[in-house]
Amino acid sequence: MTTAMPCTRCGTENVSLGRVCPSCGRVLLEAAGLERIRAQLARWQERLLDLTRANPLLNLSGSRVSKLRFTEPAAHALFQDFVVGERTFKMPRVVPRRGLHTESPTDEGRMEYVVEPGDVAFDATPAELHRRLRRIFDNARTSVEERGVTTLHLSFGLLCWEDPQLGESVSPLWLVPCTLENFGPSAAMRLSRADEEAQLNPALALYLRERQHVRLPEAPEEPTAESLATVLEEVRDAVREQGWKVENDMWLSTYSFESLVLYKDLRALESVALGNPIVAALARAIPLPERSEALGEEALDTLPTPNRVPEPGR
Repeated sequence: MTTAMPCTRCGTENVSLGRVCPSCGRVLLEAAGLERIRAQLARWQERLLDLTRANPLLNLSGSRVSKLRFTEPAAHALFQDFVVGERTFKMPRVVPRRGLHTESPTDEGRMEYVVEPGDVAFDATPAELHRRLRRIFDNARTSVEERGVTTLHLSFGLLCWEDPQLGESVSPLWLVPCTLENFGPSAAMRLSRADEEAQLNPALALYLRERQHVRLPEAPEEPTAESLATVLEEVRDAVREQGWKVENDMWLSTYSFESLVLYKDLRALESVALGNPIVAALARAIPLPERSEALGEEALDTLPTPNRVPEPGR
């Protein structure tokens, strides 16, 4: 005998468990069916995130992504000028030593370079700086042109921590989106802040919250010259019991967050997913509908429509 009950959304009477409410389109499930959907949502979430040492957001030193560590100016000065003052910085320019003009792949290993100083300096030999800066620029440009996503970030602060699964790791903390502008081979690149929100490393914050029960502070919406020191000290307080360290290192590298956005959306829309018949069928909480070639046009006018599209966090 099939159990019937009122719809939990609209109150329609005598809706059978495992069936879709004819009034609002919500599927009604018993506890086992709901747990099956929650388990499937958790599997989808896990597949979206790279929680390995290869993810530079979790372990910058162990990843293969191109990166450069700033040596000048000091962290507080760079933060005040670049983040607060939104100043554009001239990058150091790497040029072949006079008399050497070829730059084919076979010659690069023995090419000699000199560095024309800019507003910032990096911990790299001239050849390393030439190679890494070019790769960072190419990666950042490709992500914007092909996906419309800013992946280039200047990071302030570094968390040195340890995890049973990841081992010893170093992770960037405050991530500031930025852009590199290329003016050709005879001019230095320019580094400027992108018109996007800066944030504390979201992948690290999520990992520490769920795996280590450590909550990182939120970055202020309107940072001031004192914000960097304040936030880094708050991070030190948050990880004091674990014995982890916070350093003032600054790095330029590319990071990707698209999958993290989907991860958060799946979590925010869990209550909607629990009543969605398509999600329930994908999670095998209800049988898949029978195949049909009919369009069912006669029933289109009677199908329920949402008053508004569900939005995460609302």
